[in-house]
Amino acid sequence: MKSILSSSFLFFLLIIYTNQQKLSLKSYSTQHYKVSTGTWKDLLQVKVECPNNGVLKNFILQKQGNEFWYDIQCYSSEIPKEDYGAAIIKQVTFYNYYNYNTVPNNYLRSLHNFEVSCHVDYGLKSFQMYISNNVLKRDAICHGLKTTYCSKLIVETEHRTGYYNNFDSLAGVLVGRTDQETDDIIGYPLRGFKYVVDTSSNYYYPTVYYVYAYAKLRNMKVVWDEYAQKFDQQRKSNTQKN
Repeated sequence: MKSILSSSFLFFLLIIYTNQQKLSLKSYSTQHYKVSTGTWKDLLQVKVECPNNGVLKNFILQKQGNEFWYDIQCYSSEIPKEDYGAAIIKQVTFYNYYNYNTVPNNYLRSLHNFEVSCHVDYGLKSFQMYISNNVLKRDAICHGLKTTYCSKLIVETEHRTGYYNNFDSLAGVLVGRTDQETDDIIGYPLRGFKYVVDTSSNYYYPTVYYVYAYAKLRNMKVVWDEYAQKFDQQRKSNTQKN
């Protein structure tokens, strides 16, 4: 009886696997926005989001002339539908709200230590900053992941010298991994990030960078292949006659 139940379970898992959609790593860009004030507040209400319920690998805020936008890389399903497969295995989504101090002014310092992140074993699908009742907030949508490793929020990007009254120093900085995917590690999703605007040395020309966290995705195909092999061995060793 136990063998029959085990075989049924394995068969069920195999059926699930054959119905999976494929996640692909692709590059996207948000729409271009006009620079209005030149301060960090131009970034408010700008939503950065992966298509087809994917998760971010990395992003770069770009600024050119009087326009800015985000270039992003995403692990996303190839069709407009959630992926219930190897990478986004849990399909648990939640909104996470973060309250910050009262916003005093337009100075870049207002972003110092402002965090946009997900819990361990979750990856960022989208994020957006906004102000409500003079309090800086953000909402992030996070997807549950099947991971082998999750870093803490400690990985630093390159450091820039900024100007206290514009967001130029945040532009052109890569936030997230560039590691090449392999058969074993099939993804490096971004778990979250925070802004660092260090004015300890110079208030008007602070040191600016991001700190981020990332995860490594398990290659679930290996797991499914092991199930398939066990199922095949059980089927071949089953000598019971009807």
